[in-house]
Amino acid sequence: MQGADYWPSGKRLLMDPTFHDRLSTFDLEKELGEASTLEEESPKLRLLREDLLLHPDWDSFQAGKVFPPAEVLCKWMAASEKYYTKRRV
Repeated sequence: MQGADYWPSGKRLLMDPTFHDRLSTFDLEKELGEASTLEEESPKLRLLREDLLLHPDWDSFQAGKVFPPAEVLCKWMAASEKYYTKRRV
C-alpha cells in the first residue's frame, strides 16, 4: 500500500489493554463530526474513505490472514463509514 504506513501505530493500538473498552464506547457522531449535508463531510471521514476504504489494496480478508482481529476491525471501519454517510443523507 502506498502512502502512509499505519502499521506501527496500528500495532500500538492493538496492544493497548484499554483498546477494547475504548472501541466499545466509541462515539461515531462525536469522532467523525455532525454534518447535515455531503458538502460538510468530516475531514476524518474523508481520510478514512480516501486513504483506506477506497485504496485498491484494501482487503479485510487479506488483513485477517496477517492478523485475525484486523479483519473484524476493517469490516467495522467500513460499516461505520457506510452508516455515517447514509445517516447524513
